[in-house]
Amino acid sequence: MIDQDSFWEEKLARPPFRGKRFTPEMMTKVELRVQRISRSRSVCPLPAAAMLILALGMLIILPVWISGHVMETSVPAGPQPGTEIEPPVDPAPFEPVIEPVKLELKEGDGGNLEFWKLLDADAYRGTDQTIIEFAKALMLRELGALSGQSVPADRLWEHVEDKKLLDRYDISSPWVQEVHIEQVIEQDGEVHYRLRLMLTDSTGSAFYETLRMNIAADTNLIREVQIIEDEDGDGHAEKPSNTESSSNNRIWHRDP
Repeated sequence: MIDQDSFWEEKLARPPFRGKRFTPEMMTKVELRVQRISRSRSVCPLPAAAMLILALGMLIILPVWISGHVMETSVPAGPQPGTEIEPPVDPAPFEPVIEPVKLELKEGDGGNLEFWKLLDADAYRGTDQTIIEFAKALMLRELGALSGQSVPADRLWEHVEDKKLLDRYDISSPWVQEVHIEQVIEQDGEVHYRLRLMLTDSTGSAFYETLRMNIAADTNLIREVQIIEDEDGDGHAEKPSNTESSSNNRIWHRDP
């Protein structure tokens, strides 16, 4: 390892380099260089300070600008001036569907063929619909009971062969002109109807008969029928006080 003290002592003991002297020219160059450095130091500090201030300003302003831009994009724009603001639409309240109450035939209802045709059968309960269709077929003589032929009214019967009991109503005279409801009773899964029939013949005489019908409440089909005649013998019909006392009663029951 070189001894630093002895190295420099040997260096300093050497004679100076030949021709190396600090000449006036060298002095002039040094002075010019010192002047240039002085001028540059007197001018440069101002731009450096300005750059420092600008950098500090950017550090302060840039975060504020970024946060404001983010808030502006995140908040939805409000309505434009002059635009009409529609109020919010409230959902309609839930209303349960209520089935319409079915109509029912009552005592005293009835009339001629036109009356029964004008009734809206769909608005009535099932057994009443059967009575409405039966009454129309009865007055139109379309039961098919006399010949036993298949007719639309056959769908009203639980046992279609039972319509043969009503063959008398398929003849031309006397024929049913009006059908009225005298009584309606619900009992043991059946609805019992008592129908009052008014018939006329070619002479204009009127006759009353009572027709009893039992209709199954579950199938709305005719299950049983009874015919009760009522004649006073003089050709004019009058409603008797007790129709079951007439000697001309014709009653039918299906054997169990």
